[in-house]
Order: sequence, then C-alpha cells, then structure tokens
Amino acid sequence: RTLHTMSSSPILVDRVPELLTRTEPLSPSLLASLAVGPDPTIVELPAGTELHSLVASHVMKHASAARSFGMRVGSGNSRCCDGSDSEDDDDAQSRVATKVLGLGTFEFTFESAKIFAVHH
Repeated sequence: RTLHTMSSSPILVDRVPELLTRTEPLSPSLLASLAVGPDPTIVELPAGTELHSLVASHVMKHASAARSFGMRVGSGNSRCCDGSDSEDDDDAQSRVATKVLGLGTFEFTFESAKIFAVHH
C-alpha cells in the first residue's frame, strides 16, 4: 500500500493497519504467546472500579518480573490496612506518589494456578 504525501516521495507501508475497535477480548497472537489453552477464561475489570484497583494491586505485588509501573497521587494514610480504628489518624493524612500497575502482561500464581493478567 502506498501513502501519498505532499512531498514528491511516496511512503510505502508494508503492514496491515490494526482496527481501532476490539472484536475480541485478547488478540489470538497474544494468547498464543502466553501458551494458554484453546479456550481460556477471560475476565475484564472496568478501569477505575474498586475491584480493578484491588486486583491490580495484588498483581503488582505478586507477579513475577513486574517491571511496568505508573505513578499517581494518593493518600499517605494507611489506616485502612493497619487495623487501627483511631480517628486521630485522619489528621495525619499526607499526599504521596503511589505506584500503580503499568501496561503489559503479568504472570502470577493464585491457589496453585498460573494466572496471566493483561493490563492494556
């Protein structure tokens, strides 16, 4: 396929452009690269939901070779997770940069089952 530009030289494109819409949850080439069976179970979690955040946090902590991260501003108050019920801790809130799961494919084990998380 040849793209014509305003210059006198055409640009040759030798690859098929990808669709801008998805017709399936994951591409067959990605599934083949993961060496999963012919009919894997695929679960999609909407971004921005509490469940997405919980799963992404778990994947980030437990995935082997997780090297793709993002950053966002969050609360430095960890009261929700340390078992403290004191309301005095609310005054000690601070804003911090927190690490979030980046784009890519992440492998981890849950209850002896190998799981692949694809974050795109």
